[in-house]
Amino acid sequence: MQLNRKIAAGLAAGALAAGLMGSVPAVANTHGADKAPAPQAEQVRAVGGTVIARTGVIIRAYPTTQSAKLGSYAYGARVQLRCQAASENVQDNRLWFKLANRSGWVAARWVQNDAPLPTCVPTMMKKGEMPEGK
Repeated sequence: MQLNRKIAAGLAAGALAAGLMGSVPAVANTHGADKAPAPQAEQVRAVGGTVIARTGVIIRAYPTTQSAKLGSYAYGARVQLRCQAASENVQDNRLWFKLANRSGWVAARWVQNDAPLPTCVPTMMKKGEMPEGK
């Protein structure tokens, strides 16, 4: 009987401690535990970048200056980049960066990326948003 009280008190203390820490470890299903989950296509690691244009950079819906403005980043702002695509030439630079933490694109001419980025394909653009011959 004395042993059961000690066990019960220990379990109660452990449950209280786990509750105070905000998490309780879950029991894992060990069936197939040797197999890691397959990476998802959207699990691309973001690369940091810094806005280098003194006037800031405009966030565009698509990688062209003709597409809708979605916002902007100020000079020196840190941005998260997902990938890059060749599109409209902006002062001798055809690359555009797709943002990782929000929708939109920024001209690579105005953002210095911290590391190389994978290539991506822009989504469908509305007619007239991609200038001909640029």
